[in-house]
Amino acid sequence: MKKNICIIFMLIIVLISLSSCSLFESITCEHEWSPATCEKPQTCLKCGKIEGDALGHNFQVESYVDTTCTTDGSQNIKCVNCGQTKTEIIKSPGHQWIDATCTTPKLCSVCNITIGEPLGHIGDDICKRCGEKLLPYHKAGMYLVGQDIPAGEYYIKSQSGSCYIEIASDSSGTLQSIIANDNIQSFGYVTLKNGQYFTLKNGLFIEIDLAPTATMLAGVYSAGMYKVGRDISAGEYYVYTYSSLCYLELALDSTHTLKDIICNETIDTYAYITVQDGEYLTVNRGVFVPIANAERPTPENGVLKDGMYKAGRDIPAGEYTIYSDSDRNAYFEVAINSRHTLSSIVKNENFIGERYITVQEGQYLTIKNGYIVIKK
Repeated sequence: MKKNICIIFMLIIVLISLSSCSLFESITCEHEWSPATCEKPQTCLKCGKIEGDALGHNFQVESYVDTTCTTDGSQNIKCVNCGQTKTEIIKSPGHQWIDATCTTPKLCSVCNITIGEPLGHIGDDICKRCGEKLLPYHKAGMYLVGQDIPAGEYYIKSQSGSCYIEIASDSSGTLQSIIANDNIQSFGYVTLKNGQYFTLKNGLFIEIDLAPTATMLAGVYSAGMYKVGRDISAGEYYVYTYSSLCYLELALDSTHTLKDIICNETIDTYAYITVQDGEYLTVNRGVFVPIANAERPTPENGVLKDGMYKAGRDIPAGEYTIYSDSDRNAYFEVAINSRHTLSSIVKNENFIGERYITVQEGQYLTIKNGYIVIKK
């Protein structure tokens, strides 16, 4: 009997040793802990015991590429604890469309791109679609000023896309008789004198006193020709392009002659311009907003590329190194204001490689085919 009890006792000891080894070891182990990480809790290197929880990642954004209506954005994030990095894709929200009206085409409220043409009014005196009282517009054609229409200033609107205007000294149709000609996108102005011949294609026109004034749509002024003091206030504006190249022009009057152009320029990103009362601002293939409503450009990975930057607003005043894109000819310009005249330019140059430039508070730096690095 005693022998059987001893055998049973020994079997119990063996079973306890085999089945509860880890428990026994944990009771007797002098733990040697490995620190907790972002993904693993504190762990004993000897017995494998786990204590507490993993720290968890603490990701912070290192760089960010914004979405557009047609492209996804992304952000590069890095854990401040372990250094792990990853890139997260931010899906494009797509276009946010505003339906076309009698006077405006279908418009994206985010990027301001348009599709199609305005619906156009229906009716003679009152539009059956929108209820607007219709103005007595003159139709497209050729007019003798002083006989068919009075001399003076007129408001022009295109019927689809852009319209063509021509002012001539006679009705011969020769190149020598043309005083001025132009394509007007959306709307504009023209001043006519007695004896001139005025031709309009694909548009309508009306005396300026009867004409509507321009208004902002979806927070921006769209492409067109604006009379400062009538359609927009004097001051500084920020222009965005929505195609490959935006055309910008500032003129003294609406005669459409070369001698009355104050400045004109093509831009492929964005720019500032300052306008004064009585001047005419033309923006084609672009939109613009008052400077108070303009967004500040955001560096991409610390880099600012082509554009016009105001020191003290977009970039700090100071010295910069401008780099050309690969072997392309780059251009930079430093100006004292945003009038875009030759007299406002402090320094400009075409170059390949790199150049050092200094911009003072309130000056404007224009870069084409190049870039600067913004220090954090």
